[in-house]
Amino acid sequence: MQSQAKTYGFTLIEFFLSIFALFLLLIITFPILQEYNERSQKKRIVANLNQILSSANQYFEEYDFYSVSLYEFIGPRKVISELEIIEDEVYPEIIYRDEGISAHSEKYGSIIAR
Repeated sequence: MQSQAKTYGFTLIEFFLSIFALFLLLIITFPILQEYNERSQKKRIVANLNQILSSANQYFEEYDFYSVSLYEFIGPRKVISELEIIEDEVYPEIIYRDEGISAHSEKYGSIIAR
């Protein structure tokens, strides 16, 4: 009488098929994650612009000026303690009353605050 041996676990083919399926999933999701990362970086740049614009509008209402330097707001003891640079964007040095502001980046081009 022969006893049947029970085998547990994966065969080598099942293991490679599962690795292949995970690899395909990674290939499919990578561009989606990359697009999500770019959108979130653009949103953070727009948030920086909105913060600058809000501070500038407050400044214009208090002092009744028509232009102000960006460096009036940025610094350790100022309204914006530190401006977070996301990519290589450049913010305007002078902000004018009743005008929108935009940042320019090599990767994203011009980004306008709305």
